[in-house]
Amino acid sequence: MLAGPRYGSPTVVPPASAAAYNTGMSSLANELARQYAIHLVPATGGGYRVRIPAFPDLILTGGDTAADAARNGLEALALLIDGYLEDGEPLPLPQPRAREAVS
Repeated sequence: MLAGPRYGSPTVVPPASAAAYNTGMSSLANELARQYAIHLVPATGGGYRVRIPAFPDLILTGGDTAADAARNGLEALALLIDGYLEDGEPLPLPQPRAREAVS
């Protein structure tokens, strides 16, 4: 688990903007992974950390750029979901996404 103060506000990555992966996991896991919000939090030394509210403290990844972090987060999430499916474990419901205020 990463320790220390929070560094900036997270950026929410829309699921549709994250690329699909072919890493040997099921296509169902890839599809389900795109339903969960991925938050990117700026890291102190540069780059971004990934946080997924539906799976707090279970995914520790990031990237040098927001795009790298989003791809790494989606891949890690799909692998985690694949494990849940293989073990017959129930998945947490995706967190509702915050809506932007309209002025």
